[in-house]
Amino acid sequence: MPLFHRYIGIDYSGAATPSSLLRGLTVFVADREGPPRQQGSPDSRSGKWSRQSLASWLRERLLEDGPTVVGIDHAFSYPIAAIKEAGLGSWDEFLEWFEGRWPSREVSVKACLEPNLEMLGRHEVALRLTDRWAPTAMPLCSGWGANGPNVFFSTHAGIPWLRWLRQETAGRVHFWPFDGFAVPAGRSVVAEVYPRVFRRRYDTGLTGDERDAWLVCRWLKDRDEKDRLVPYFQPPLDDAEARQARVEGWILGVA
Repeated sequence: MPLFHRYIGIDYSGAATPSSLLRGLTVFVADREGPPRQQGSPDSRSGKWSRQSLASWLRERLLEDGPTVVGIDHAFSYPIAAIKEAGLGSWDEFLEWFEGRWPSREVSVKACLEPNLEMLGRHEVALRLTDRWAPTAMPLCSGWGANGPNVFFSTHAGIPWLRWLRQETAGRVHFWPFDGFAVPAGRSVVAEVYPRVFRRRYDTGLTGDERDAWLVCRWLKDRDEKDRLVPYFQPPLDDAEARQARVEGWILGVA
């Protein structure tokens, strides 16, 4: 029996400012009755999302009745070396520390770069365990000198919004795997995803950001309808690896 009533796939963007309308920020939604469909922002005439409007919309969906699973295409945490260097012991401690250094709910990621350049240089090539299990994943601190949005910008723009959502939903949402690998029955879930993991599984007919958001939404719905999603919430990690992933995060679908 399916765990969820609704499936949301998000291809994220770290471009511009939190309130900027972004072409690359793309959302697809499906329920049990229908296929994935693109969801435009109700707050803009063009349907384009800002990171701010997306967070508010997600908050409302996650607080509604009926469990929802949300897959977001950016990293949720840092490699363990950077976390240990900062003296942090949990994801919530990391979120608080991170937003203090990267206040990107208020300003652009580029505006936060200068005071963080030394730290970025020390960890530029570091990988999380889950990144090593997904061969094409990029180091999260790489690319900070680039001129456009990439894995670095998306991650550093998105993490503070995760903290905001966590505070706004006050224990009603399971942030996987930080709240545990096992997902409580009836609970909505927010998880990191990596669309390239699913790219060869489906013929989308789409390209770019639309393709990636559609892939995430379709994979979540497909696996859940076939009662095959639960094993992905329990990747085959030993105890030490699982403890590390509870702080570093894990990409749903990587096993």
